[in-house]
Amino acid sequence: MRTLRMIVLFVAVLALGVGLIYAEDDSETMDVPTIDDGRVNSWDIAAPVVVFCKFDYPYADDENMGVFDTMELWGATGEDEFQLVATVTAQEIEDAGVDADSLTLLVSAYGYSLYRETDGSFTVTAAPDADGKVYRFNWSFGDQNC
Repeated sequence: MRTLRMIVLFVAVLALGVGLIYAEDDSETMDVPTIDDGRVNSWDIAAPVVVFCKFDYPYADDENMGVFDTMELWGATGEDEFQLVATVTAQEIEDAGVDADSLTLLVSAYGYSLYRETDGSFTVTAAPDADGKVYRFNWSFGDQNC
């Protein structure tokens, strides 16, 4: 009798588990809005600074052979208006290298700063907004658009 109860309990738990595994969420997924103009931080539509990685294409007929050339920071100047505030070349980034002990400031202008992190990634910051919040965005070579 005890064995029969154990089998019934086991089957009940198994059936419940299978039911939970096959339960689906029928809600629709929502796409995150992005700005598709080549910026690195394309999903952050309210960013006060926009980052572009620029590439040189030595072979015009092969768009997959781009060679990293510069990184541009475009800062917000007004509603939906941006201006170029800083540029860092590939050579300047290479010369700065990666310091394993502390981050390296690559460029700073008009309240916008670009750093090389100890892991080789990059972080851009913007001056505090009216609420005192500092914008930070981090990415690496190989991420979207860079």
